[in-house]
Amino acid sequence: MKDIFKSISRISILTICLLAIFFLKIGVPAEEVRLVGIIGKGSEKALAARVESLKQGMMQYGYIEGKNVNFEYRFADGNYELLPGLADELKNLDVDVIVAAGCPAAEAAKAVANSVPVVVYTTNPVLTGLIKSFAHPGGNITGMTLMTGSEFHSKRLELLKLITPSASLIGVLWNPKIKSHQLSLKEITNTATNMGLSILPLEAETQDDIDRAFRTISSEKPDALINFGDTIFTASRKQIADYAIANQLPTNFNHAGFIKAGILMSYGPDPVILFNRLGSYVGKILQGAKPEDLPVERPSEFDLVLNLETAEKVNITVPPEILLQATKIIK
Repeated sequence: MKDIFKSISRISILTICLLAIFFLKIGVPAEEVRLVGIIGKGSEKALAARVESLKQGMMQYGYIEGKNVNFEYRFADGNYELLPGLADELKNLDVDVIVAAGCPAAEAAKAVANSVPVVVYTTNPVLTGLIKSFAHPGGNITGMTLMTGSEFHSKRLELLKLITPSASLIGVLWNPKIKSHQLSLKEITNTATNMGLSILPLEAETQDDIDRAFRTISSEKPDALINFGDTIFTASRKQIADYAIANQLPTNFNHAGFIKAGILMSYGPDPVILFNRLGSYVGKILQGAKPEDLPVERPSEFDLVLNLETAEKVNITVPPEILLQATKIIK
C-alpha cells in the first residue's frame, strides 16, 4: 500500500513539474508591446515636458514606456517642409497611434496615415478640415484643440486694454504658412473691430522675419503686441521680450512659457496639462476605442500669468482687476 502511495506522489510531483515547464516554455503569451509615434513641428527639447506629460496620461491606462509601449519621435525643429516625410516614416514603422503636435504636424499625419489613428494637439481643427466636428470628428483623428474664436481673442485683447486703456493698434505676430494662423488672424481682426481696435499683422516664418517685424513695429508703433503659438516665436522669445521692453511695448502671449523670458503676461491653457489629456486619448485608442467615437476636447481652464518685473520695466501699473484674475504672478 505504501508503495502505491509513493508511486502516486511521484506521479503528482512529476505532473506538477511537467506542467510548470510547459507553462514556462509556452505559457501565457507575453504582453503585447505597442508603438506610438510622436511628430512635432518644434524641437525635442521644446516639447520634452509635454511629451513626458503625455506619457503620464497614458500610464493611467496601464501603458508604461519600456514595458508595454515604446515611442518613435520625429521633430521638424521649425522646418515644416520636413513634416510630410517625417509622418511617412512613422507610418512605415507600423506605429499603432500617431500623436501630432501642432497644426502643420497634424496635417502631415492626416495626409499619410489613413489607416492609423491620429491624436492631435492643434487649433481650429474643424475650420482647417482636420475633423468634421468636435462631437463627431469622423475618420481616424481625435484629440485636443486649443481655444480660439471671438471669445478667446476678445479676452486677450480685453486684458491688453485693461493694461493700456489708450491702446488702439495691436500688433499680432503670426506665421502665414500655418493654416490655423490664417483663420485666427481673421477672427482676431473681426473681434478687434467690434472692440474699436485695429490689428497690425506681423508675418514671421524665420529669424529674418522677426527682425523685419521689429522694423515694422518701430515704424507703425502699435500700442501692444500679441502672438499666435508657433515654434519661431518660442525660439525667439527672449529676443522678442527684450525688444518689447526696450520699446515700452506691453505684451500678451499665448502661454506661460514666455513669461520667464520677459513677456509681460500670458493668457491661455497650459500645454503640459493638455498633453496629459492627450495621453488619455492614446490610452483609450490602444485599448480598442475608435478615434471617430472620441469627441475632440476643448480646454476648460485658462491661466493668466503676470510678470510684475516686466511691468515695472515698461512703466505699467497692473490694475487690481487683472491682479485678481491672475493664476500666477512673477515678481
